[in-house]
Amino acid sequence: MGDMFSTNAPAVVEERNGEIEFRVVNNDCERESVIILSGLKCLFQKQLPEMPKTYIARLVYDRAHVSIAIVRRRLEVVGGITYRPFKDRGFAEIAFCAVLSDEQIKGYGTHLMSHLKDYIKASSNMMHLLTYADDLAIGYFKKQGFTKDITLDESVWKGCIKDYQGGALMQCSLLPRIRYLELGRMLLKQKACVQAKIQALSKSDVVHQPPKQWENGVIPIDPLSIDAIRASGWSPEVDELMR
Repeated sequence: MGDMFSTNAPAVVEERNGEIEFRVVNNDCERESVIILSGLKCLFQKQLPEMPKTYIARLVYDRAHVSIAIVRRRLEVVGGITYRPFKDRGFAEIAFCAVLSDEQIKGYGTHLMSHLKDYIKASSNMMHLLTYADDLAIGYFKKQGFTKDITLDESVWKGCIKDYQGGALMQCSLLPRIRYLELGRMLLKQKACVQAKIQALSKSDVVHQPPKQWENGVIPIDPLSIDAIRASGWSPEVDELMR
């Protein structure tokens, strides 16, 4: 997980250097919004070939939907998410999520989802995300904190979101005290704290003398006859469990 949210991931570095930006857009008839939405429509139609093209276009341009796009200079769209907010019900439905296939090793998908989570938390009271994921997308959504265990009451979302045949309904509940774009730094700090605590207690640098039983050659011995092993708390039962 640390690598996924790394502060040195290409997507993070490119945003920091101004090579890409994340734009929140909807169909407000502004020129740049229409250009970006058109780029998103073409991207989704290319990356999601199982979806009807007219259906993708209808939702992307629908004013009830909001999109977050990864945009390069000259408004070139390389990734994005389109979702529908249900603010009065406290959740948002992700309709489409895709990144250009030749850009998928840069961490764009993870960074995009972090932007979405932080934006939704900052701009509304919605604390849950729902989406239908096909077999190819389930792995990605699991890495972003989604689960098939739906805890949101069915009465909240039933009849509001479209039921996709062959897709698995997944949910992500947002954590109020987490800023997802800072998750990489937070994980690095936690890792450093854990390693410091381990180092303070560790005796891995201590080198013990060979057992006396081996003075005349290596022979089988009972591990628990060695004081240091016995003091470590090791036992055959624990060893079996660890295997």
